[in-house]
Amino acid sequence: MSRLSTASPTDWRGPYVRYVAGRGVSTAGTNLVNVVLAFAVLGTGAGGISAGLVLACSILTQTVLLPVGGVLADRVSRRRLAIAGNGALAVVQGVMGAVLVAAPERSAVWMFAVAAAVTGAATAGVQPAFQGLMVQLVPAAALQKANASLRLVLNLARIAVPGLGSVLGAVYGFGQVLLVAAASFAACALILAGLRVAAPVRESGRAPLLRGGREGWRAFAGRPWMWGYALSGTVAVPLWLAGYQLLGPLTLSARDGVSPP
Repeated sequence: MSRLSTASPTDWRGPYVRYVAGRGVSTAGTNLVNVVLAFAVLGTGAGGISAGLVLACSILTQTVLLPVGGVLADRVSRRRLAIAGNGALAVVQGVMGAVLVAAPERSAVWMFAVAAAVTGAATAGVQPAFQGLMVQLVPAAALQKANASLRLVLNLARIAVPGLGSVLGAVYGFGQVLLVAAASFAACALILAGLRVAAPVRESGRAPLLRGGREGWRAFAGRPWMWGYALSGTVAVPLWLAGYQLLGPLTLSARDGVSPP
């Protein structure tokens, strides 16, 4: 296990505010992408199956690589991992947004599929890094209150941003919304660049990495409430995503007058 830096009760608030700001804008960018991705794919003339496959590329890569991201977050700088992941998200969404704005006729389903796979892979590294940074930055005595404040910010982003993204996409176009999302990820990377937090002590070689994965799996499998929660999520989350990210766009795209300019 890695050794973490310990935040003192007097110096953690400034870094914590910076962390919340960075994670908040990153979450806003994620929700912008989520709400317009299916619309953008359907805008190429593809059908619901193609849009579903694109969304599946993101979900599958994130699911498969999330354990790897968790192990890496215990062995490398979590700040750098979060910066690199958000930088990758900024690049891939910026490229797709630029294509949709400058040459929409050249956009193709395979491009969205590749972008979605990269997005899922980057997110698999970003999420464990974000969660680990919280523990490094905030003293244990203040962790509950800090988590509550963080959840308020993240939930506001998850509630308000999808509606805003839909309006912006309908008025200005989905390529522009992806560019805004790319700017959000870039802003997160810049905000986190000024965050000062010690990295975990690294373990060299491949064996410690594999051993960390095995230890994590044993810890997961040994807690029935945890794998029970995960199994329920494999049913509930896909059903929710199907309605939120796929069926909604399919229904709206079938109506006249809702296509972006």
